[in-house]
Amino acid sequence: MALDDLRSPPGNRLEALKGDRAGQHSIRINDQWRLCFVWCESGPHDVEIVDYHHEGRSFGMARSRTHPGEYLLEEYLKPLHLSARRLAEALDIPHNRVSDIVRGRRSVTADTALRLGRYFGTTAQFWINLQTAYDLANAQRSIDLSRIIPRAPSEVLPV
Repeated sequence: MALDDLRSPPGNRLEALKGDRAGQHSIRINDQWRLCFVWCESGPHDVEIVDYHHEGRSFGMARSRTHPGEYLLEEYLKPLHLSARRLAEALDIPHNRVSDIVRGRRSVTADTALRLGRYFGTTAQFWINLQTAYDLANAQRSIDLSRIIPRAPSEVLPV
């Protein structure tokens, strides 16, 4: 994922901050709230939601992951007044693939990520990262790892 990926959704208002928040970026959620973060090579860090009018009020990010299809719908299709069918035509894929992604019934594959990236001017990795984060969050909620005992770092397993 690259910082420029965040400039792509039409609704994003990405800006570099100044003053006491120099080195941070923000995306305005609405007239009152903004999402502030520091951008590093590995992506956003120190993410917080800030009350724009009361700088001291902020909230850590604690929410469930959003399916990439919901993100596609809310951040791209709706603002651009673009239907799933028209997007599918532009991507040269069957319309039910986009419809199923938007409904959360299908994952974003590498093939689809390449096409979405090309069409919307993002990296394919951006779309893959959305899908991976969603899948990992779901797995963490559904898998009981308590019976797995971590291996000691210095332990050598027999061949």
